[in-house]
Amino acid sequence: MQLCYNTTQSGSKRLKILADGDEGIMPTRDDAYILMTSHVKNENLQKHMFSVEAAMRFYARKYEEDEEIWAMTGLLHDCDYEKFPDLKEHTLVLAQWLREDGYDERIALFSLPPAPKEYAELH
Repeated sequence: MQLCYNTTQSGSKRLKILADGDEGIMPTRDDAYILMTSHVKNENLQKHMFSVEAAMRFYARKYEEDEEIWAMTGLLHDCDYEKFPDLKEHTLVLAQWLREDGYDERIALFSLPPAPKEYAELH
């Protein structure tokens, strides 16, 4: 499913129009930056997240994928790590935050750890 993004008049959110014509509002990269910096204070961790964002943007272009979705996933992937470093919570909390804030569901899903092999075999 392809998404087309257009800036809304407010400029703070993006209008996402799905292939079937449905519309929704999704936060921008600037919103993602604010979310990240509000939760991540360690400058080295922030630099890591910027690096992952850049790498994800490169690979999205290379594989002709949605660059903004991939880049925001990279930028936000460790957003909950400082507060929730335990692997039982890390990324699960982030996925919840992303869903509550209206991010594209793919960003929330891509932020989660890989599913066990047994789960993949069921689907």
